[in-house]
Amino acid sequence: MKFFLQVIFIFGATRILAQEGTQGKSDSLVIRDENLVTDLFGFGTDPMKHLMSSTQPAPQAQKQPVRSKHEDNAIDTAFRFAFGSDIFIVLKTSQGDASVIHADVETAKFKTKQGIGIGMPVADVIKALDTYKIQSISRYLVLRGDEASHYVIVYFKAGKVVFMEYFTPP
Repeated sequence: MKFFLQVIFIFGATRILAQEGTQGKSDSLVIRDENLVTDLFGFGTDPMKHLMSSTQPAPQAQKQPVRSKHEDNAIDTAFRFAFGSDIFIVLKTSQGDASVIHADVETAKFKTKQGIGIGMPVADVIKALDTYKIQSISRYLVLRGDEASHYVIVYFKAGKVVFMEYFTPP
């Protein structure tokens, strides 16, 4: 039941981030570029295979059938992969396609395709995203795609990355 409620929460808990390009607020910086968040962790077209075979130790896995949002009378399957406090939710459609739709990353085990990971200093994050000419990052860095509901929030504390939250609509 907890897993099902978590899936419901993920589907319903999106933020409206309508800024264009790179913009900063007092405590956050938003960068809009679809390429930044597409296949964020570099798992490719088969994230389940990557998560199950390329990561040691193997994760705790759960699965839950969910009604397809794209096809009438079809059932998709949501898989939850837990690596301690790091959690990935993969949606596998009735057609067999799979993609990461949510991730909570709290350890240095997983990095984005840009190399951003837990414990990384702000200066190194700015270097990893040098094409965006970022001057500074305060508390939050939001990388979002063309859809407002496709994003990753990178949280900073004491000048280092402490948490990453990723979401993309199914």
